[in-house]
Amino acid sequence: MILIADSDTAFAEELVRELKSLAIDAQVAKGGEEALQCLRALVPQVLLVALGNDSGLSLCSALQALPEVKHTPMVVRIPDGELASLPAAIGAGATDFVLTSDSPAIVARRLACAMRSAHRIKQLDEQCSSLVLSQRIVRMGHWEFVVGQDDLHCSGEARRILGLDDGSEDLMLDDLLSRIPIDQREGFNEWLNSVATGKSTSPLEHSVHHVDGNFRVVRQDAEVLCGLTDRRTRVTGVVQDLTERRQAEAKVQFLNEHDSLTGLANRQQFIERTEAALVEARKSGAHPSVLCLDLNQFKAIAGLLPDRASDMLLVAIARRLRDGLREYDTVAHVSTRVAEASIARIRGDEFTLLLPDLKRAADSVRVGRRVLDVLAEPFEVDGQEVYVTASIGVSSYPADGQSSEELLKRAETAAYCSRQQGRNTILFYSPSMNAKAVERLTLETGLRRALERNELAVYYQPRIEIATGNMLGFEALVRWRHPELGLVSPAQFIPLAEETGLIVPIGEWIMQTACEQCRQWQDQGLEPIRMAVNLSAVQFRQPDLFDSVIQILRDTRLDPKWLEMELTESILMQNPDQARKALQQLKSEGIHLSIDDFGTGYSSLAYLKRFPIDALKIDQTFIRELTTNADDAAIATSIILLGRSLKLRVVAEGVETPSQLAFLRVMQCDEAQGYLFSPAVDAKEARRFLDGTRKFHTAA
Repeated sequence: MILIADSDTAFAEELVRELKSLAIDAQVAKGGEEALQCLRALVPQVLLVALGNDSGLSLCSALQALPEVKHTPMVVRIPDGELASLPAAIGAGATDFVLTSDSPAIVARRLACAMRSAHRIKQLDEQCSSLVLSQRIVRMGHWEFVVGQDDLHCSGEARRILGLDDGSEDLMLDDLLSRIPIDQREGFNEWLNSVATGKSTSPLEHSVHHVDGNFRVVRQDAEVLCGLTDRRTRVTGVVQDLTERRQAEAKVQFLNEHDSLTGLANRQQFIERTEAALVEARKSGAHPSVLCLDLNQFKAIAGLLPDRASDMLLVAIARRLRDGLREYDTVAHVSTRVAEASIARIRGDEFTLLLPDLKRAADSVRVGRRVLDVLAEPFEVDGQEVYVTASIGVSSYPADGQSSEELLKRAETAAYCSRQQGRNTILFYSPSMNAKAVERLTLETGLRRALERNELAVYYQPRIEIATGNMLGFEALVRWRHPELGLVSPAQFIPLAEETGLIVPIGEWIMQTACEQCRQWQDQGLEPIRMAVNLSAVQFRQPDLFDSVIQILRDTRLDPKWLEMELTESILMQNPDQARKALQQLKSEGIHLSIDDFGTGYSSLAYLKRFPIDALKIDQTFIRELTTNADDAAIATSIILLGRSLKLRVVAEGVETPSQLAFLRVMQCDEAQGYLFSPAVDAKEARRFLDGTRKFHTAA
């Protein structure tokens, strides 16, 4: 629409008719006051103002001052003999002019052109605003400079990312260099020169120092634009702020290598450091020792404490061990760095300590006594004094083992014997320590017969789609009811089954049973669902794994698309290339693949994207305090975003509260399972979920 402010009624009426023939609406205002009133009811795309006297200039200034039309093109109509007033009109906001001698037809077309130009300018402004917003969202800005000149042109977001003065109109390349740490400037200059000369198009990551004193990590991508009229070389690029991403990756990597509760090294990290110490020992002749600290009656103590207080106690124990050994770092040649890095929590109430460079194995006793001393003082937990003692077992290289696993296993055996002999003592491993072996033999013997005696059973835990609340499938979980010991915890017999190799026949039986049950439900006319089955490291290493899985699917007549196999990160990373080939073979048959307990292993993101997987399962340790622990929330969020970027479904394990579910829904996590919906149930109860006669504990 065009607003015409002109007292020449005849001209205005004719102009309106001409504009109407061009399908353009127009509104006529005979004076300045009427024009201002019209603007209160509508916002024109173009203004036409007649300049017959000073009042016309005043109207131009008044119109231009209005925020509604601040950027609206303003065409002034000037008498033929008064072109001298044009500069004043431009100063008052005019963007174009016509003469009074111009016919209404010509003026109408000039206004139509102005209207089209205004529309294009508006589109460009909107695109520019969208670009600025997009850059802010993805933390990316653009910059440009001409080779041979120092002028640097940066977008607002690029200035913010690079820590440059947002208020300065003129920037120089040296302004950017001054923000780059000195030790990285030479590398930046070499990269920029390589880009400008066409030798490289590779990106560069470096740090920038902000005025607030913080360093941020950025990624630079640039290319050369040639062909300018003066034959200058122009380099244009984009800079992206990677700080938060790198921090999230560092947190994931840290948790891959450390116990999420105490911050100490986890079992895998401890094993790796022990192996490294053994390599050095073979060269130096040192006697690395492993100390296993088994907290006495910890479960009983934890049972007397309020909720979560046992976790607080474990954190306090870890801190005291770390600080106590730091103060005692001259004992047995244990340096501060090595001592801290070599303390690990490998399971609930069991800690380990690596002494990598002992001259004599007997020197480990002094460190063990120091550990008992630092634990002797009471701990204050939730207003209560708690006393904790430990039984310590020691194994040494080379007498007690040639590998990290052997040393750890024998240190655990010695710790078990230490606990049996009175606790709060230190014992070296000896071959005569067979008490634990007897216990293991009892379980192993019973486990070998469990399949024959039908003592094992498969239970099924539902997996729920968070967005819809629909059940998508089950995870198959094994249970063992020992005739004498009662219900044996999977945490107790599954590791034993893996160590003895019994996990192979047990795992095949679980898969066979779960697939048969899944097919049976389909034959009964129930809606097909996907059945997830865990795969252990021992099973995965079997050379006939693929043939075994395919044979089970054939025997049960189950379509491979209804089977999902879950593997942990540690399994895949033991031999990434071999794992990738095995997964591709399974994937080629249509079997779904997922990484279980994601975030607790040590997988490389570079390898992760190479595995043909369909889903990531967030370990329940990150879900447990999802709404109360900022670190757990950050890690869970990072995993969800990582899964989304890799186009993988993300499943949250161990969901127990509505607040956890609400958080996962907001973050657009795909699936969840846990006690909030249902524990694992037997096949009869699981069928009731499928036929609708049993409901979940809570609606998703």
